[in-house]
Amino acid sequence: EVGDIEIITKKPVYTFVHDVELGHRHMAHIFLGKVTGKIKAGSDAKEAQWFTFNQMKRLNLTHYTKKILNKLYEKHL
Repeated sequence: EVGDIEIITKKPVYTFVHDVELGHRHMAHIFLGKVTGKIKAGSDAKEAQWFTFNQMKRLNLTHYTKKILNKLYEKHL
């Protein structure tokens, strides 16, 4: 939904098992990329926004979103 991106990392910077629900388990692979095209949210994300790390500290984020952000912060990415 972010338009065109340029992949920065060929290997995932972070991988984990996403098992938030019973009977729902899959691997999540986090790659770094750079948005190169125009950002256009789909109908399910009309109010999408960019946030700084400090702004995200005040948001109601899911457990897995926090897990990803903490790993990226830990790696200084």
